[in-house]
Amino acid sequence: MNRLIRRAGALIIAAAIVFLMVSDVVNGRGFSDWWAKHAITTSLVSDLLIVGATALIFDEVQAYRQRKARSVSVAAQGLIVYGQAREAYQAVTAMVSDPSVEDAVPDELRDLASNLLVASPSLFDDPDARDFLLQLDRLMASLFSAANGQSSRPDGIGRPDELTNRMNQVQASFAPLVARFPPDYQRRVRDADSDIDSGTDSDADDGTDSGDGAAAPASS
Repeated sequence: MNRLIRRAGALIIAAAIVFLMVSDVVNGRGFSDWWAKHAITTSLVSDLLIVGATALIFDEVQAYRQRKARSVSVAAQGLIVYGQAREAYQAVTAMVSDPSVEDAVPDELRDLASNLLVASPSLFDDPDARDFLLQLDRLMASLFSAANGQSSRPDGIGRPDELTNRMNQVQASFAPLVARFPPDYQRRVRDADSDIDSGTDSDADDGTDSGDGAAAPASS
């Protein structure tokens, strides 16, 4: 709403300036004489236009900085949730692949559900984060179904291959958020994610938390 008001104000000021310039050119001396005879009005109008234009420019710059800072903050929060999603995905797939383990909801999945409730409001306000949130919800539904031993449902929710597809979709939706980080940090995030998939650990090399990452295909 505020953004629309700023744009409307900018259009009004720009239209007023263009109108005055065109009138001055078209009407010539008669138009200039009128303004010359009304010095106070001329001064007030010119000052208001200058102040209005300056205020709108300053406000737009401030709004841009706030949006940029908020976008990085949302990406950082998404990174935390994504790391928890990876842990929950690995815990559930490990449980499903081991027949000796009884069906139960892993602690990692409970933690993901709890933290997602906290992060959802801020993620929902951002278009890219909203898509990421949607994919996370679908992944969680599949993980809970698999953890409760319902992997043979007709709709396929909870099957191992379906879990992998859901995790891949989460990773793909997280990629736009990763792109908001500085290039060096983007590389560290993706390297950490690749290390998770390959079963290696890069913590000793670059200090990256191997629980977070993005953009690499999930292992089945």
